[in-house]
Amino acid sequence: MEDFLSLRHLLEEDHLTPESLVATIDQYGIDHEFHPDKPPLKYGANSFQAFEAISLLSAYLNHKVSGKPIEIKGFIFEEFDLDRLGWMRLAFNQSHAKTKFGWLKKLSERSDMLTLWNERLHTLGRLLLMEKADIGALATAIETLGVHGIDRYGRVKWYDPASGEAQSVLDDLAWFHAEHFMLPSIFDVFVNKEKFQTFGWIHEQLPDFKSIEINHKKAQLINVRQLQAVEPDDEAPNAAKAKMTLIAGLFGLISGHLTGKPHPAFQSQTQLVELLISHIGKRYGNSETSIDQKLGEANRILNDITNQTPKAMKAVKKPTPKRAMKTQAVAKAIKKKSGTLMPT
Repeated sequence: MEDFLSLRHLLEEDHLTPESLVATIDQYGIDHEFHPDKPPLKYGANSFQAFEAISLLSAYLNHKVSGKPIEIKGFIFEEFDLDRLGWMRLAFNQSHAKTKFGWLKKLSERSDMLTLWNERLHTLGRLLLMEKADIGALATAIETLGVHGIDRYGRVKWYDPASGEAQSVLDDLAWFHAEHFMLPSIFDVFVNKEKFQTFGWIHEQLPDFKSIEINHKKAQLINVRQLQAVEPDDEAPNAAKAKMTLIAGLFGLISGHLTGKPHPAFQSQTQLVELLISHIGKRYGNSETSIDQKLGEANRILNDITNQTPKAMKAVKKPTPKRAMKTQAVAKAIKKKSGTLMPT
């Protein structure tokens, strides 16, 4: 059928990468031209036939890299199916997902990974394998939405985020994040941790992982901005005042306004302005007038600083000897008049 684009044609004539075709199968499914005069059979992206087609591409890639014959531990497809699997030309819609799939060459040797593809459940293992979500996004989805799982009777059930099942899945995700790189391959993760094959979400309720990851990045940017806001910068609302206060403090130390003892080289504000200009020059608009204005503003800030003495720091007036004698005289007069003993 001339309108049929086979995997072999796409690989060898159109020079598409096996990884790109794997992503396309995982997104759109695959067609099988079992008879040239009949319409091809269509298999969905969640079918075990889709997994078989991806395994065939794995065997093809391994063959190209090693030169060994194409071998696949599959159930239904063989090498000649590279010419019978594909898509109708008008219906072909290549996936543009960014793909790495470093594991692809080995998949054809692992028929036990078939369980990651399920007609009813989009498994955690498949999400990780196909790089559809990172660990953080999966964990957030479970913590906020809950998770589906297949129980020991084959039933798909929903588990609340606070349930023991959901917490157990989160524990395995944490283990994956910390330990999976110690295993020979990512496939061993799914063999050792069954939850990656039996938990996930039904296809109709798959979380929006892209939005979750975007929200994670936004939260990180907010945290960074909050940390940066601790130190004032040129864009902060009080940045100009902070700089002017610093100038005022330095000027106060030089002039003696803050310490009561001026710097030995300080004679007057005019002399200081002339000294600064002689050393720094008239860069960036500085002049005798502009510096003199800044020092004038610095003086106003210094006056504010020195006048803002806390109440607790104000000295309490002690009674003078004259005031104390007057107080004692008044006390004696009251005692004489009332006949009562008054403390003096």
